Amino acid sequence: MTFDPLIAATHSLGLMAISGISFGIIQRKVKTPFAMSAIVGLVFSTAAILAMLQPWELSPGVYLDARSVIVGLAAAFGGFPAAILSVLLVGAARIAIGGVGTEYGVSGIIACAVLGYCWRRLFWTEHAHKPRHLIGLGGLLALHAVTVFILPIRLAIDLSIVMVPTLIVSSFIGAFIMGSLIERERKYLQTENHWRQNASTDPLTGLPNRRAFAAALDDITPPRSPLHSGVFMIIDADHFKTVNDTYGHEAGDAALKHVAECLRQSVRPGDKLCRFGGEEFGVLIPSISRSLIAARAEDIRRKVAENPVVFEGRTIHLTVSIGVAQRSGPHVTAFHSMMRDADLALYKAKATGRNCVSVSDDPHALTRDHPSNVTAGASLTHPRGTWKKPRRP
Repeated sequence: MTFDPLIAATHSLGLMAISGISFGIIQRKVKTPFAMSAIVGLVFSTAAILAMLQPWELSPGVYLDARSVIVGLAAAFGGFPAAILSVLLVGAARIAIGGVGTEYGVSGIIACAVLGYCWRRLFWTEHAHKPRHLIGLGGLLALHAVTVFILPIRLAIDLSIVMVPTLIVSSFIGAFIMGSLIERERKYLQTENHWRQNASTDPLTGLPNRRAFAAALDDITPPRSPLHSGVFMIIDADHFKTVNDTYGHEAGDAALKHVAECLRQSVRPGDKLCRFGGEEFGVLIPSISRSLIAARAEDIRRKVAENPVVFEGRTIHLTVSIGVAQRSGPHVTAFHSMMRDADLALYKAKATGRNCVSVSDDPHALTRDHPSNVTAGASLTHPRGTWKKPRRP
């Protein structure tokens, strides 16, 4: 079936727009690069084949449509797997249609795939949708117009007056349609990520907040070794109100950032951090040898104590008290009871004199550089019924 130029052009532009919108959805939903490229190849191949079903027939067996440009866009924005998949599928469809223009049609498909992929290799960045980059893409794809001369020479000369300008214009239009849709999608993703980050991040310290911390618990894998436990720590800055009253709230903010940075430097990949609010922070270690629990907490305490905060030329000495709770095996997922034990242990650390670590239900006594700073082996019983947080001294 053939259509007049206006219908064919409108149909092709619509398919390009749908391809661009689909690309944005794929980019948002698919995270694996190879899978994303393969899906882009399938989607754009489908659009190119649909474009061939409603072409502008310039001469018996010679069709003009957007197939080659769409393949070029697949290669440019989808990458190598998308380029190969598009060439194979769309090329096979063009061969199946047949006619005197088959060699020209297949050559244009291959040429656009190569040119689009070359653009990707040379110019692709996260800002590749900018006008100057899209002009470069349109210019490269426009070069495939020379494949017109694969047709019998007399026929090529007769048709080139129409085909060459049309192919050049469609290349630039296709590049700008894709670019504008990708730019729209990029801004959407940027806004979405901004609000998601704000909803899950403490704005002062940059640490995950309580909501993000709770969501991260779903990914916790219980320790497999019987010698390992899952550990939760509550870290509370000592005499923080005094810091605020003495040095001002800006200095207090600097002190909280300092504690957050000490925590970042103390944890391993896989450990979870958060700021609960105020001067209280949390650390969840999914699996650690029981013999190292108190030592890890003591390392955090020492790092804060031995690295004072410097704010506007003034040195602020800060210490923290740490309450530690532990669970073995599948019980590590019982986070609420772990948090309760850690909070009780923190109360004990505060009552002991602050600037120390209290480990709830720690079966191992550890030797440390500053043994007086660690209260270990504190077997705390859990009151039944509704638990009320005790007032800290």
